[in-house]
Amino acid sequence: MIATRIVVPAVAMALLGSVTHWAPAQDDLQPTTELGVTVTPDHIFDAIQETTDFWPPVRAYVKGEKFQVATPASREATAAFLKQAHSFLHDQLFEKDEATAMDLIDYLSWRIRKFVFLRRIRQSLQNDSLLVLSKDDWEQLRRDANELPAERQDVARAAIPTEMSRRMVAAGVEGPKVEEVVELWRRIAVCEQHMSDTETGQGMLEFEQQAKEFDRATASLIRDVVSAAEWTLIAKPTGTLASYGDFQPAWDSLQKLRAAHTAATQPSTLTE
Repeated sequence: MIATRIVVPAVAMALLGSVTHWAPAQDDLQPTTELGVTVTPDHIFDAIQETTDFWPPVRAYVKGEKFQVATPASREATAAFLKQAHSFLHDQLFEKDEATAMDLIDYLSWRIRKFVFLRRIRQSLQNDSLLVLSKDDWEQLRRDANELPAERQDVARAAIPTEMSRRMVAAGVEGPKVEEVVELWRRIAVCEQHMSDTETGQGMLEFEQQAKEFDRATASLIRDVVSAAEWTLIAKPTGTLASYGDFQPAWDSLQKLRAAHTAATQPSTLTE
């Protein structure tokens, strides 16, 4: 967490040029402790500042010529989609009423806790390739649960930690470590449930659904860019905010980790 204190009106000035709508002042917020993790006003303001500084140049980079990952059309569509999602978050904080802004603060608080637990999983596993695989598995299982009829979703989500345990055992993680990591995934599940219970979270789930409506290449690029941004948050040094300069190294690292795991799990084609 950055030691300097950042007030929301200063962020609004950076985004809007002037503050014409309500935004929570620092005195309106109090530290909250859930699942053993305390989130302070400084954590909230740092998260807002981080998003403000990180995403605009990342979006510009993604749609630019230097990012030779997909077609120009897919890159342009990805950048536009991400801008729309971030504009939604901006509007939740600055363009609506106090209750909506506080709803976003609640969403951010649980999201901060989620990344605390992801970093703890990384520390526990000491294996970034396995963490990336596990995170990809987790997100796919969550997406699969969200696709089910409403009456079946809760049961499917509740079964995900057990499935994660099975997959980690299959990957060679030892018993005590599996229990430790699965407990952290359970806490992440609680965080994600609280996030989705907010108005902001419901809006982000709608964006998740919209992403599926793009062509396959663009939908995949959106997921990969978001994953690289999240990997930036997981891997960044303690006490720093993620910056645009961290994105490309995080992207490269994520691709190498996925490739390394794929290579390690593919059967050999050599014959004796």
